[in-house]
Amino acid sequence: MSVKMSTPPSFSSSSIDSGTQQIVANALKDWTCANSSVSVRLISNKARMQPSC
Repeated sequence: MSVKMSTPPSFSSSSIDSGTQQIVANALKDWTCANSSVSVRLISNKARMQPSC
């Protein structure tokens, strides 16, 4: 997944910053969720626990 840093002229810088922060926050949340999911699976392999994200 490639992220292009060029700013489209149709958007203001504030909306770009806000959107970027939201994307980063969502990506971090997804990564943390996937990470904890893997950790839980490794720790309790027989239980097959799935954390709710």
